[in-house]
Amino acid sequence: MTRKISTLNFVLPAAALAAAILTAPSVSAEEGMWTFDGFPSAKLQAEHGWAPDQKWLDRTRAAAVRLAGGCSASFVSPDGLILTNHHCVIGCLQDLSSADSDFVEKGFNAGDRLREKQCPGQQAEVVTAISDVTMDIKKAMGSSAGEALVKARDARISQIEADQSPRP
Repeated sequence: MTRKISTLNFVLPAAALAAAILTAPSVSAEEGMWTFDGFPSAKLQAEHGWAPDQKWLDRTRAAAVRLAGGCSASFVSPDGLILTNHHCVIGCLQDLSSADSDFVEKGFNAGDRLREKQCPGQQAEVVTAISDVTMDIKKAMGSSAGEALVKARDARISQIEADQSPRP
């Protein structure tokens, strides 16, 4: 048995979709990513009539966290509680689980700070200061090229990071 499908069943929905797309107002995204020391407050103020003040930017910067492995997180309490996505900590949950306590399946609530668990190898990084080190690194590279340039650059970056790291 052959069934005949009318092309009208396909043409009308396609035409309606095309008409909707062609008559829809255009929308544009706010483009760009900015560091907290280069936030375009004046542009936001001019275009939207509002821009965050420096206090807001500083507070937001201090709340932003980068976890080892590249995941983002945020402080959600003054005591250091961090909120992140499940996939960012599933390995830790698996490592901390046992045959009796499956944290992936059942979750975990410490109840108090003394019973909190720590993720082995996990590290939270917070930007505490921003400074432009471009000229410093260019100076360290000098007129070197190739492998020598990469070594000079990497050595200077490592030294800057070591100088900025908090001391225990």
